[in-house]
Amino acid sequence: LTGKITPKQVVLISGTTSEGDLFRDTANGKAAMWWLLPTLLFTGARTGELVQMRLDDVYKVDGILTAHIRADEEHGQTVKTEAGKRVVPIHPVLLALGFDEYLERMRGAGHERVFEAFKLYSDKSSRSASRWFGEIYKKRFLSEGLGEGKKVLHSFRSTFITSALNNGADDRLVQQLVGHSNSKELGATAIYDKGADVPQLFEAIKKVRFDGVDFERLVDGWQGLKLK
Repeated sequence: LTGKITPKQVVLISGTTSEGDLFRDTANGKAAMWWLLPTLLFTGARTGELVQMRLDDVYKVDGILTAHIRADEEHGQTVKTEAGKRVVPIHPVLLALGFDEYLERMRGAGHERVFEAFKLYSDKSSRSASRWFGEIYKKRFLSEGLGEGKKVLHSFRSTFITSALNNGADDRLVQQLVGHSNSKELGATAIYDKGADVPQLFEAIKKVRFDGVDFERLVDGWQGLKLK
């Protein structure tokens, strides 16, 4: 089992410490690397789902910026289960940090994937991101603060789910957001459940919050970093 990432650790990971800005070096100096960690925290997505996500997969639905997690063999996109095909509204914290601007910058630069700095492997889409976090980034900067081997990228997903449920999000909406099947809970009636719409999911994802954590300090932290 992996441990959960605490919100304060997220601010440390994406911010600045007494050792200097952790992203202003050749090993970590990519905007995608900066954005990956808060995006994992506020979407609950699997790492591989984000790494393979294309810029065309993120667009507005009912006026809400929404990520579409899909299976597309032509572009090397896969999902773990059928329930993994889903939509995830972009959390207000990510919008406040400038996620929409980041997407536009990536599009303007001619890139195709949201996190193009990470190589997309056909056998395991999360490999390059997991290797970066575990072998380069965490090992160099955060081994003491996160606990060697205990905190991995999947830990962000656990933290998202815990926050959503603890702050009153409906269980079925959380399942839909993270791509878990609800067939066991609903039984035969699951066939009639078409899922919540984007506005309903947006209200649910807004319940993911971390009181007392100042995410504003991260604003513009990605600016000036290489896009790829």
